[in-house]
Amino acid sequence: MVKLTPEEQEQAELRVVAIFEAWSALTEEHQFNSEFKNSSYLSPPLVSEIVFRYLCDVRRIKEFHRSEIENINEFKIAGYLTYWICKIRPVQLKEQLRRLTRTQNLLNELFYTLKYRTTSGDTLAQIYRYTDLF
Repeated sequence: MVKLTPEEQEQAELRVVAIFEAWSALTEEHQFNSEFKNSSYLSPPLVSEIVFRYLCDVRRIKEFHRSEIENINEFKIAGYLTYWICKIRPVQLKEQLRRLTRTQNLLNELFYTLKYRTTSGDTLAQIYRYTDLF
């Protein structure tokens, strides 16, 4: 088992907090209907696994590009985290949703694409970089 350094452990804690804050903002501040809010939750063990795998990717990138990379940029952070979120799927449903709203249809299409299409962390990082420009 790969052991995290103290620096990586600190980064892991920050990333876990950021993911849960994003989930809270998504469910509380946006216009999701109460059926979605009450029937889903974010699994802490799965979020921990996402962050662990993300940090392993970052470690691998830094070791491979030792002389070129000291810190990765925010787009790679977002891209690699999104990659692992899509693969591990930490959002769990307490019960089957009875109906789909327009927002849920959009989310289903996005999640389907991220789940079943080939997407790498680098591809997602580029998408975020160009989305940030607009």
